[in-house]
Amino acid sequence: MAAPQGGLTASIRRKLQDGKTPEEIIQELVAGGMGQVSAQRFVDRALAENTSLPQPDSQPAAPTSARTEGDALDSFIQTKTVETQAAEAKSGSKTLWYACGLMCLGIGITAFSYSIAGPGQRYTVMWGPVAVGVFLWGKAVFGGLAHARSFSWTSAIVSLAVPAVMAVALRAYVAPTPAVVQSPQASFIQLEKGPDGKYRRVESRPDSNPGVARLLAEFEEAESLTARCDAVDRIARVSSQEAATAVDGLMEHYESETNRVQYCIRNAVRRLDPSVEFEEDAR
Repeated sequence: MAAPQGGLTASIRRKLQDGKTPEEIIQELVAGGMGQVSAQRFVDRALAENTSLPQPDSQPAAPTSARTEGDALDSFIQTKTVETQAAEAKSGSKTLWYACGLMCLGIGITAFSYSIAGPGQRYTVMWGPVAVGVFLWGKAVFGGLAHARSFSWTSAIVSLAVPAVMAVALRAYVAPTPAVVQSPQASFIQLEKGPDGKYRRVESRPDSNPGVARLLAEFEEAESLTARCDAVDRIARVSSQEAATAVDGLMEHYESETNRVQYCIRNAVRRLDPSVEFEEDAR
């Protein structure tokens, strides 16, 4: 922004004498392209000079050399402000790190949401800040091609590497365990009914009935009511050869479950073995 004739401070003094408030003058300077801090400094300086200058009806005007020195200082400060703002715009550091912060925010919220979600529960994928961050990062890098020498390429690389590492770590954390293909003779983890009537995991046993065992394990590990009922529904669809084992496994948990899960178990047992009767049927 070019300095007005007579220097910027002199122009501000004239506006103050015309009745404008300092806040109005600061807004005009900022709207013209000056930084908020620089505008405030110029207005403060003009106010201080207004206080120290003698009144025109009692004292002669300040010497021309003094006004020239003040005008030169105004021009120097204003030029430096514009140069600093231009240098910041060319380097692109602020935009790059702002974009990095948005991407990290989105990934962090997604990771936190996944970590507190139980088995079978939903979690939030915060893709909005990530998308905006990628767009701003790309825009800053594309604009930096016009002045490649002054652009902060180091900031561009690091600001993208940080969220990329976070995304890889999150992907490794949420990735499901791959299925392991085993031969019929291979050992596996199954459930075995103990003396107390509860099922326990037993390793290195022949694979006699892995389907029902795995489904019962999923039922026991499920935390939410919806997930437990979903597991019961899958158990109810096993083959007729596995029906007796499935009924025994479900009935072991019947008394300790909530009313909702008991309702799901009753429906599943009736599908597996219609001859089984419950006390609720007699009511």
